[in-house]
Amino acid sequence: MLAANEEYYLGMPKVKKVTYKILPDDVNDEQIVELFNKGEIDVVRLADKETAKSIQGDYQIKSLADPFITFLWLDTARDKSPYVDKTPNPLKNKLVRQAIYKTINVNNPIKQASLSAIPASQLVTNAIFGYNPAITRPEQNIEEAKKLMIQAGVGDGFSLTLDISSGETQEKEGNAIAEELKKINIKVKLTEVSDEQVFDKLIIEKDTSAFVIDYGAETFDSGEIFTVLLRTQEDPKGTDNITNYSNPEIDKLADEISTTFDPINRQKKLQGAMVKAMEEVPMLPLYNREVFYIVRDNFDWTPSAFGAIYGAEVSGRQVVTE
Repeated sequence: MLAANEEYYLGMPKVKKVTYKILPDDVNDEQIVELFNKGEIDVVRLADKETAKSIQGDYQIKSLADPFITFLWLDTARDKSPYVDKTPNPLKNKLVRQAIYKTINVNNPIKQASLSAIPASQLVTNAIFGYNPAITRPEQNIEEAKKLMIQAGVGDGFSLTLDISSGETQEKEGNAIAEELKKINIKVKLTEVSDEQVFDKLIIEKDTSAFVIDYGAETFDSGEIFTVLLRTQEDPKGTDNITNYSNPEIDKLADEISTTFDPINRQKKLQGAMVKAMEEVPMLPLYNREVFYIVRDNFDWTPSAFGAIYGAEVSGRQVVTE
């Protein structure tokens, strides 16, 4: 339990005491609602807002667009990719990546996996500094995508293995992506990777040609995308730029971003760099999920970017939260 700091520099919190209740990872929405109905929690996150229908009493549902984006990551570095049946590796060619991006109607994976999610247009969400509102996600255009594949010299397509996390939702999502890519003659084999395997297999060993994983700029600044994820790294087994993407133009932009601190100029550089990144599509943004919080009606609280529940931001008497 935490007690309010009466000398807090932003003013005395309206809540005098806050108890944070840590729920086990395997607690599902139905169990959360049961705890809510018993009065054991007052503010908590739900995976699916439909579950809230069984809540007793008055409550509010607050929604938040999760700043973590689900990406399709591609092996953009190696001439021979371990799970692609064509050499040289077609995923190194930005025309192929553009073709894949124009082919995937992301609403199909969202629907097939029964997700509450928003299609992503770039490498960060609008909660992150440097987001460029002028960039929109392209409409699916199979004919244009096929032309790009022909221009890249792989009009007859190729095969690849797509690594996905274990789980029914991820399998449905992966199958939907595979169905989309069949439209441009890319045959996809799905391989499930357990949570225990993800870091070693995909991040350290880079034993992959394509995989689906979430990423969010937790610094709240899109410069992180360029200076960490996209800048060329010397160690091929480094864990920052996890696909070893390398592009001198992006490196130059990352260097400029690193030394620009004036907010107005920095925002311009970040937004310009995002345009270049979405032309290169070093990794393909798919969607970011919507997350939901239930708040007992005698309290008020508004979720912010990464959804942390800070007691000083809650209005009410006593709050028990996740």
